[in-house]
Amino acid sequence: MRFEFPVVTYYGDEPDDFNITRHDAVLIPGEIYHEPYEALLYAFDDRFELIVDRCKKGMYLCIPNKGFGCYIDTPWGCDNNHVVILEASDLLSFDDATAISFALNELYKLVKEHKCK
Repeated sequence: MRFEFPVVTYYGDEPDDFNITRHDAVLIPGEIYHEPYEALLYAFDDRFELIVDRCKKGMYLCIPNKGFGCYIDTPWGCDNNHVVILEASDLLSFDDATAISFALNELYKLVKEHKCK
């Protein structure tokens, strides 16, 4: 499934000194019927293997092909997930973290839709 997400680029120290651009991405769902949920994300000419599962602290995001993992509160919290991903490691760029956080939201929508059927 294709989706679009915003990326904010800051140009200076002033709060009003930014630009928002829209980018396309493709999310290919793998496992969406039960945990761990899996999907492939294609964004910025790169591929991210997303795995989301529950754990004692809430949920865990793993991106094995990037050697990345972190705890997340919820898969639908784009802003919070963006911050958590950036704080967890310097393996992913600001733009990558943005794409991943929006992809998690899209994956959550698919999971929720299938649970309602």
